[in-house]
Amino acid sequence: MQNQEYTATNTGRPFSFKAMIIGAKLKADGYTDKEIREKSKNENIFQSRSEHQRIKTASTVNKRLNMLDEQLINKLINGDSTTIKQIIIYSIMKSDRFFFEFMDEVYKGKIILRELK
Repeated sequence: MQNQEYTATNTGRPFSFKAMIIGAKLKADGYTDKEIREKSKNENIFQSRSEHQRIKTASTVNKRLNMLDEQLINKLINGDSTTIKQIIIYSIMKSDRFFFEFMDEVYKGKIILRELK
């Protein structure tokens, strides 16, 4: 995590549950990041409001998916909703240092102490 750029770009980006599943299916089918970005721009596969948002969503999805191995991408496609949400959180933590540090410094202790409320 130390080599990761320190930004807070994900704070303004949605969780992207459906978009991550769509992107995972495309990745599993062999689509490249560029092809996913083009499909988003031209076919609006992520159901974004504007062309700018289509490109932004595709970039976010690609960045997060690139943090995952083939097994996790498969779980995104075939897993239950709880597993999918956990994998998405993991991909956000892997792709965003600010979010990782928040989870590590604030939320990890709550999990360890089972203070989930």
